[in-house]
Amino acid sequence: MSPRFQGFFRTTYFLPVITSGVAVSLLWKYAFYNTNNGIFNVVLEFFGLPPQMWLLDENQVLPCIILMTVWKEIGYAIIIFIAGLNEIPGELFEAATIDGGSRFQCFRYIIIPRIKPTTMLVAVTGMINFLQVFNQVMLMTSTAGKSPGGPGTSSYTMMLLIYEKGFQDFNFGRASAIGYALVLIILVFTLIQFRLNAAED
Repeated sequence: MSPRFQGFFRTTYFLPVITSGVAVSLLWKYAFYNTNNGIFNVVLEFFGLPPQMWLLDENQVLPCIILMTVWKEIGYAIIIFIAGLNEIPGELFEAATIDGGSRFQCFRYIIIPRIKPTTMLVAVTGMINFLQVFNQVMLMTSTAGKSPGGPGTSSYTMMLLIYEKGFQDFNFGRASAIGYALVLIILVFTLIQFRLNAAED
């Protein structure tokens, strides 16, 4: 990639990350997932496919929220990986090319080992963020007369449970207990990831 375009593409990748989560959630809810004239259903109808219920279908709501969340947060991972790749000395690739190494071999034996710490960072921070998902579920599944986390409890999360126990039922003791449980879950998964990373070394 030409250096003069790197700044433009980095900004493009990272723009959704710094955009308000509320704005992004509402945009996807009303512009993309709208069952009447949302962009996704318009595209499906253009190709002769039946429209979908998206956020109103208990089998589709979680994939819909995951898709939006990944689109919003993937720019962070891209920027971190670009920084990690830029730290790899070019001499390693030159030496590998001289020795007859293929692109796949360069990827397997140079790039993957060198960006392992970067991959670990992205995996841990991503897991922490995704286990604390709240805004997306609250805003995208809330409808008139129905509680968020639906349809039913198909998109219910621990953060939503903490919110409801603490700020709707005013049971702050139970909300705190659930919060501590969430912290322990995050800690366990983080330690597992570190252990797996150490085992591979």
